[in-house]
Amino acid sequence: MGETSSTLLALVDPKEDRLFLDTMLSKHRKAVQDLNVYVEHVGKRRPMRPEPVAAALNEIAASEAIFTADTGMCNVWSFALHRCDKGAARDRFVLARLHGQCFATGHRGTVAQYNLPIKIVVLDNGALGMVKLEMEVAGIPDWQTDLKNPNFARVAEAISIKGIRIKNLADLHSGLEQALDYPGPALG
Repeated sequence: MGETSSTLLALVDPKEDRLFLDTMLSKHRKAVQDLNVYVEHVGKRRPMRPEPVAAALNEIAASEAIFTADTGMCNVWSFALHRCDKGAARDRFVLARLHGQCFATGHRGTVAQYNLPIKIVVLDNGALGMVKLEMEVAGIPDWQTDLKNPNFARVAEAISIKGIRIKNLADLHSGLEQALDYPGPALG
């Protein structure tokens, strides 16, 4: 452990009372169960909602996988829908969930440059979703929040990341399995 972490941990008193944590975990399980209606009754809805994607990842990804999420709606969906069983470790599988703009402008070059075996799931909602939601809540008509995104699987392929485009719910499991099984960096 690093020097900073050791110093900070020495200043923190261990918590013996789990009442608050257990209460919050119970509420979270209930919320996830309630949101499961979007998984069980999804039909052939297009575009896909994020809930079936999260459910498929929960089924397919190894229990020791590390899930990360960037900002915005992706972060909201990840918090609400993903299992969180274990903590971080250097040798664990990493699965990053991003919204389209993060992949379009973010860290894709580093992943490709170092051939990191990171699996990326891009949830393309065609908008700056959190900004749009914040504007709606404030009563402001959204402006310039809709996006015309590229085919991110092709963008990934162009920089040596395995790209798998999943547009149909029927292809969801097989597409995600293909991305997760790929030995190098992959995007679904």
